[in-house]
Amino acid sequence: MPVRIGVTDTTAYQGRIYGFCSKSCREKFIQLKK
Repeated sequence: MPVRIGVTDTTAYQGRIYGFCSKSCREKFIQLKK
């Protein structure tokens, strides 16, 4: 899914920054990477 400029729901993982369409998607990603 393309992410638009100005995305505020982001997280860093393995030296890269990932943007998400919503806070719930971001939280799911974080939980899966633990």
